Amino acid sequence: GVRVQMSSVVACSAWVRRGVAREHPEKVELTPEDLKGLIQDTSARLKDLDDASDAEEMEDADEAPAAAAEEPAESAPADKKGKGKKEKGKKSTAEDDDLAKYNLDTYDDDEEDLDVGGLGNLAVYASNRDDPYMQNAEDDDEDVEDFTVQHSDNLFIVGRTEDSLSHIEVHVYNEQAEDFFQHHDILLSSFPLCLEWLDYDPGSETAGNLVAVGLMTPQIEIWDVDVIDAVEPVALLGEKLKKKKKGKAQGPVAGHTREVMGLSWNALQRNVLASSSADTTVRIWDLATGASLRTLEHHHDKVQTVRWNPASAPVLLTGAFDNSVCVLDSRAPSAVATFKTGSAIEQCLWDPHSPNRFFASCENGHVYCGDSRSPGKMAFNISAHNTPVSAMAMSPHAPGLLVTGASDQTLRLWDVNGPEPAFLTAYPVADMIAVYTLNFVPELPYTVAAAGHRGGIRVIDLAEASAVQRVFNSRLNNAPPSIHKELNSLAGPERDELDLDDLDEDDDLDEEDVVEDMAADVDGEEEADEEEAEGGEDMAATMERMNIEKSSSAAADAGKKDKKKKKKKTKVKVKKL
Repeated sequence: GVRVQMSSVVACSAWVRRGVAREHPEKVELTPEDLKGLIQDTSARLKDLDDASDAEEMEDADEAPAAAAEEPAESAPADKKGKGKKEKGKKSTAEDDDLAKYNLDTYDDDEEDLDVGGLGNLAVYASNRDDPYMQNAEDDDEDVEDFTVQHSDNLFIVGRTEDSLSHIEVHVYNEQAEDFFQHHDILLSSFPLCLEWLDYDPGSETAGNLVAVGLMTPQIEIWDVDVIDAVEPVALLGEKLKKKKKGKAQGPVAGHTREVMGLSWNALQRNVLASSSADTTVRIWDLATGASLRTLEHHHDKVQTVRWNPASAPVLLTGAFDNSVCVLDSRAPSAVATFKTGSAIEQCLWDPHSPNRFFASCENGHVYCGDSRSPGKMAFNISAHNTPVSAMAMSPHAPGLLVTGASDQTLRLWDVNGPEPAFLTAYPVADMIAVYTLNFVPELPYTVAAAGHRGGIRVIDLAEASAVQRVFNSRLNNAPPSIHKELNSLAGPERDELDLDDLDEDDDLDEEDVVEDMAADVDGEEEADEEEAEGGEDMAATMERMNIEKSSSAAADAGKKDKKKKKKKTKVKVKKL
């Protein structure tokens, strides 16, 4: 497969389906006034951080034991002690004379306006024709072609960190032309732990092309993928934490209090986003207002992953370090179906071809399969790897095709369509220390992208494996033409949608009614009554046995970065399995 080789960490990724991205992405052009305002705002923020740091240092100094300053000096001969003071005084005077000309005593007192004239000259021009220093003002034809996003192109978005500097990379993948290259990147303030593509643009009435990013900070940043050289996100979810002063308790925060570990966009309710955090909570956000609608506290350790059900808008799947996977209706968070695994959860996902089924990968190397209609009981588990299963993905068009990745330098392919899972084959990734993210191309049944710690980005065609074609080719005829079309068909008026009024923190719904709606949604109206009777326990009856788990939260910090990367273009060379 194609590989983009870089020594770095790619912790998260997402595909953008064809025809969504703008053909000619917008470039941000900063005027001298915009640039001056940006620099002054940044300077003000840095000054606030310095002042807060100085205040903390002063507090620490005031609390130092007074006895330390009153300790007697070590005894020494009087003549040597006096001589030492005299020599030290002479040396200090000489140094002061040398440094006096630099006026260092008043260096920090200069409050003149910041001169940004020099920085203004460093602005990037949208076109070479506008740059007076370019001898050849015509844009290179190849650059113009690469900058244009074709209707047949997929975008592949990754969150990468190199040498503590973090950014989002937007790559272009064209299956027919066998091209894969970096189009542009977006600078981030902190390490990206997760990202989620979404088409809901809070500032537009039409569908957009955006990505939500969960960072080592408590905030969630939302960036416009169709904008190049953007200096700030289009939206921020959650309040920025301020350092707590001694003796003063910190007030309530409208957002997470620790790093954001998981994100899930609700494709059936486009303005709703769910996030999971190391503060042990899951939050539901309204993208239209940026408000946190509800906080779910059913886990008691870090919540690693969260996924909305593809067929029922209110149903959530969550997995945490407390060795549990939970299924719940967000309208009645007190009713939680809990599945224990015996190991910390790494990833969770719903089966796109059977929305009742879900899979959870664990730190012990196992992958568990459960059914939301049978709380507390896993259907089966796979001993997939000898190391934590840090990534997995299911094909949107080949029912039962599951791919798993870990730190054992292999991708492993499984058939999980029947009651008993079957191992198919392994794909070696010898130079990839660990696989952290796996994602199938939305339009293709067998093409998957893998990335992680070193080893670059791999786009792999699994169809070259004879076992894959033998098992799954016959199933493709029954697969939906597009998973997105399938999801859209489920969002009709006959489907139970997620009413944001139901997510009011003070609103208590009838739990039994919600549970019955949840079961009906996931089962689907196309199932016959007799099939429903054979499909397991009644959801309303089993929900009476569910437990509620609650916990609390804490604070975290962040980093900064500033780096630009060059675009790389690579021919796709399919490697046989």
